[in-house]
Amino acid sequence: MATVLITGLAYDLPFMQDARWSGALDSTYMLWMFVLTWPLIALAILGTGWIEDLAAKRRPRLWPNGVKKRAHSR
Repeated sequence: MATVLITGLAYDLPFMQDARWSGALDSTYMLWMFVLTWPLIALAILGTGWIEDLAAKRRPRLWPNGVKKRAHSR
């Protein structure tokens, strides 16, 4: 849903008032929707993972490696 909003906001850019640029965006609309979808999905996954870490009272990390810290170091 955010891709529709972002692509719609692109029409409000100052240089988009020219019919040539507006037409270029119209003809590649589905391509931009596809290109914008993947970074937004990645942001949603990262955000959800960090929220889960915070809810579990763990330190948020970008890439969990599965190694648990020992309670007592010898």
